[in-house]
Amino acid sequence: MKNLTSLGLALLVAALFMGCGHQGGIDPSTINEAYGGLTTEDEEPLFGEPQVFDAFAAAEADLPFPDTIASDPVFITEEQNAPKIHYLILAWGKLKRDSVDGTVDALTPQDFSGTLSVTTGGMAVVRKVRMEQAQGDGVLPRTDPKLIEWQSTIYGGVDGMLVKIAAPQDATVTLTAAGQTVAKLVSELDLTYGIVDVPDTDDALAWAAAGVAKEGGCPHGYMVGRWNKRIAIGGVFRGRWVSADGELRGHMRGLFGSRADADQVFFGKWIGGGGEFHGLLAGRYADGALQGHWLDRELQLKGRVKGIYFEPRILEPRKVGFYLGTWQEACPADPIQPSETEVQ
Repeated sequence: MKNLTSLGLALLVAALFMGCGHQGGIDPSTINEAYGGLTTEDEEPLFGEPQVFDAFAAAEADLPFPDTIASDPVFITEEQNAPKIHYLILAWGKLKRDSVDGTVDALTPQDFSGTLSVTTGGMAVVRKVRMEQAQGDGVLPRTDPKLIEWQSTIYGGVDGMLVKIAAPQDATVTLTAAGQTVAKLVSELDLTYGIVDVPDTDDALAWAAAGVAKEGGCPHGYMVGRWNKRIAIGGVFRGRWVSADGELRGHMRGLFGSRADADQVFFGKWIGGGGEFHGLLAGRYADGALQGHWLDRELQLKGRVKGIYFEPRILEPRKVGFYLGTWQEACPADPIQPSETEVQ
């Protein structure tokens, strides 16, 4: 990505670049109130902050990626035979940047061209961040269901993609880019996440994954957006709530911070396209990881969330971080325990 101010992004990772310097109606100082002062009432669409969520507009209009492998008979057979389909979100680039103006790193491009492979089974690209075709970025032509290759040069932003994996639980998925390699068993790609730094740079590779059972499984998906530390004790976050296959389910907004008892908590609200209330989030965060749950309008548990976040190294309105995580709805196959309700 050449410049963050000129991005027209696709899919989820668009949320990483939204202008969260605007605090809007969220006040981090209310962190000591029940659920951070958030309510279960409906909101205006986009929380009445269209200028803040404008960066999502291009992403939500994008069509799924036309991967030819998705209609290949070999991949279709693998997909039909797999009891569980795994969805893997990848993001790479300036995930820990200190500025959003795209000028600091303009002269230090990083080649993130890479590969994703699986030992058995197959993969299909579902969606991707819009890589600049003018500079040769993009997913390379696919001929092997077990291999995805791409070209991506990062200047001051982030690229990424969402991949569907149909493979046995003991198959190994390997990601290679920017001199870094990550290998995971398919059985490990279920409500998991991680990040790898590129040495001597501000660059990194991040991922989140969810396994979706074809029968009897609980619905899964992703949440991704900006994590903006506004005051010493905490800050605000804004982002998107999407299904496992990348379909937009709504937007979210919330706050995080240290309470009077030093407990580090976050609270958020998930709404639909018309502003209708869908969920109230509550949880804890520390050392780059967050975990919690969400409640319905009657404050009954509906599901769990977990993921990773990065705070900017310097506290200043234009210096923002990001979060990337997974959500899982409660269902008989994986009921939520009462102990998960302790944050409020």
